[in-house]
Amino acid sequence: MKPLLAAALAALALATGCNSDKPTDHGNGTPIPVGGGVVAKGDVAGTFSMVGGPYPGLARKLSGRIDIHSGSPTGRLEASVRTAKDGSFTASVPPGRYWLVGRSRHVTGVGCPGVHPVTIKPGTTAHVQVVCAVP
Repeated sequence: MKPLLAAALAALALATGCNSDKPTDHGNGTPIPVGGGVVAKGDVAGTFSMVGGPYPGLARKLSGRIDIHSGSPTGRLEASVRTAKDGSFTASVPPGRYWLVGRSRHVTGVGCPGVHPVTIKPGTTAHVQVVCAVP
């Protein structure tokens, strides 16, 4: 009876995904759960604006789209969100390191990469400003 019980417990452990390996990633810092677990997402919230131009310059909020890339500003597109008319946006993404690129029909021909990458942690909100600098 004991060998049968041991075999049943071993089969149960395999069937439930019992694994002691740590989560890995695909090079972008986004964890991949082991055994089908769910990774808690984090949020990024911010504003999209345009600054600069001929003297005296201007600063205004932009409506448009924020693309969220992993790896680099031209890396894999992980998410894309529309901004509100006042330039505000929020997005939920898995934990990891991302670059935000703003696009607006009010600024043609250029993307507006964020100055710094943003790191998203589970259950938290990272606050950013995506600024399109116009010469």
